[in-house]
Amino acid sequence: MGWTTWLWAHALLLIDRLFGTRLVERELARRQASIERLVGLMDQLNQDLGALAETVGDYQLMQCLAELKARSKRDDLDDWLRFAPQGGDDEALLDSAIECLVKPRLAAISDEPAGPGNYIYRLSPDWAAIIARLQDTSVASELMPWLEEQNHR
Repeated sequence: MGWTTWLWAHALLLIDRLFGTRLVERELARRQASIERLVGLMDQLNQDLGALAETVGDYQLMQCLAELKARSKRDDLDDWLRFAPQGGDDEALLDSAIECLVKPRLAAISDEPAGPGNYIYRLSPDWAAIIARLQDTSVASELMPWLEEQNHR
């Protein structure tokens, strides 16, 4: 308790005792109402932050899927879901896929040794789960046909 609050409380207590008023009760009720209002605002902020975090997660997932779609169009790759990261774009895309697809259980990943300290990773997306996850969002409209095509393969 700050010294000004302490001084205010003691002044009100003194006035209450001298004049028989109920200033302390009124002040406590006023402060309690203020605290309840602030708690309500904090609850609303927490809800807004949760919704914002979900939206950001949707956009991160869409970015990852767009990069995977671009990778699927490359002619120099036999299996576009197979990653042999040696730094660069493949490693960044693999990290993004792990964060956006594997951790929320929208894909599985397997690895096989490719020499000492090197691995080849195979991403196995659950296309039906990805489509179901993005069905209710408005951010996936341009990727939905590609996702449906991948689901039917």
